[in-house]
Amino acid sequence: MAYKKRFDYSRIGLAKVNGTTTFWGKGVNDLTEETVKYLANYGLFVVLTRTLAGNEKKTDHEKTEIVNREMKWLLDGMPKRERKTESPEDKAARIKAETIKAMRAAVENGTVAEKRMVEQIISKM
Repeated sequence: MAYKKRFDYSRIGLAKVNGTTTFWGKGVNDLTEETVKYLANYGLFVVLTRTLAGNEKKTDHEKTEIVNREMKWLLDGMPKRERKTESPEDKAARIKAETIKAMRAAVENGTVAEKRMVEQIISKM
């Protein structure tokens, strides 16, 4: 599978170095106070709403809790978070379970022979 090459923003003068974004060498320190305030509010909205990505089916209460945790993290000064990593064994087990579920779903309306064949394949996994 070919991966899409990421666009090199420096070709158009846009750069981010050590967490600082500049456009042709000008950055946030070159902007007016009103512009900085606009960007801060816009950025806060983007950060908080992006925490809801993938949570479309959650209740409003659950969504509120997700945004609340993110806001608290920001208010606390963005302390370093521990990444939840999946062990190779857990990942393999999860992938196997997902594969089996997908195989069974694929033949759910299939013939008895197709179902038997899938179960034989699963038993050898």
